[in-house]
Amino acid sequence: MIIKSIKHKIQNLSDELFHKKNFDEQTLFLMRNGYPKSLIHKIFYSSNVEPPPHTLNNVDESHNNVRVCKLIYVPRLSEQLKRLMKDSTNRVIYYYNKTVRSIFSKLKDRDPKERCSGVVYKINCRDCSVCYVGQTGQYLGNRSAQHERDCKNKKESTALSAHASSSNHNFDFQNVEILGRENNWFKRCFKEMIYIKKFPNTVNARTDVSTLSVAYSNLIPKC
Repeated sequence: MIIKSIKHKIQNLSDELFHKKNFDEQTLFLMRNGYPKSLIHKIFYSSNVEPPPHTLNNVDESHNNVRVCKLIYVPRLSEQLKRLMKDSTNRVIYYYNKTVRSIFSKLKDRDPKERCSGVVYKINCRDCSVCYVGQTGQYLGNRSAQHERDCKNKKESTALSAHASSSNHNFDFQNVEILGRENNWFKRCFKEMIYIKKFPNTVNARTDVSTLSVAYSNLIPKC
């Protein structure tokens, strides 16, 4: 924020003896450029700096019922409008339509799904209507590959591989769905229980949600 940046520079680049003088000068400058005095005071004088003298009260703030209008800044036209409304009870604040985000493209692409970690995920069975809900702190691609290996080796280490082994079914490992993201292990496990409870057709063992309080039973279907 511009006002906070100015305050930071004054406090760090000038001697304490000149802080009040610099705050007063910058307050006048900001108010002439359309910034509300109340906002400037809240930021500039919120700590140990006293507010400026009463001479600042004559800068477009004498009326208590000032109505603020926010308009896009248009060169030349905005300056003319500001002069026309100088003696009005209405105040115009301008803003630029172009932002840094609109000018510069996103420098970093989002990670592909396989490279996401700290997620709660769902894998559907391709041969029936059931699904499996799990959570992992490692890359989702690695965890999905582990499930796939367990199914091929008939290793019933999870409810997913147990269903695949007993029913001779295949899960859709190419379309794993991310249900939620959470880096904290305890919170991630809680989210996993919520989703297991939410989907009635999961192959997860009921012990996976045994620690979930019944107080959430009526809330989960609405999530």
